[in-house]
Amino acid sequence: MIRCTKGTRVPARVIAQRDTDDLDLALVRLEAERCAAARLGPMPALGDAIWVVAFPWGGNMMLAGGIVSQLDGGTSEESDPSRLMVDASVSYGASGGGVFQASTGRLVGLVEGYRTARVSFKGEAAARFIDVPVPGETYVTSLGSIRRFLTDAGYAKLLP
Repeated sequence: MIRCTKGTRVPARVIAQRDTDDLDLALVRLEAERCAAARLGPMPALGDAIWVVAFPWGGNMMLAGGIVSQLDGGTSEESDPSRLMVDASVSYGASGGGVFQASTGRLVGLVEGYRTARVSFKGEAAARFIDVPVPGETYVTSLGSIRRFLTDAGYAKLLP
């Protein structure tokens, strides 16, 4: 089920997926009156303002702002980086959320994951710890990878 508007869920069907060491994406199909597809934007530049929108664990919407803080190579559309980093902090379950260019609202990537730090509890008899997200180290699957995925899966017609 995919959430489109507040309190509304619609059935969705996976029509293409890829789960490899370098890419974990799926394309879903759904039909709903008030659920528009995101429009793709240009490759972001270092320092561009972004918004991250996600629904951690399918719950309430999460919104975080930040900037593009690192590009993994590539400086043109042809050499679009496979991954970039933003400094917006996300939480568990936000993977797959959209990363949008703040100035246009266009999609520039999808949340891939984030770095975690292990925090130990001292004074406990057994070794206990918790892994917490590191603020500012959110990895994003770039549009270049998304475009390649759609083309390889036979859905290049969805690209602008």
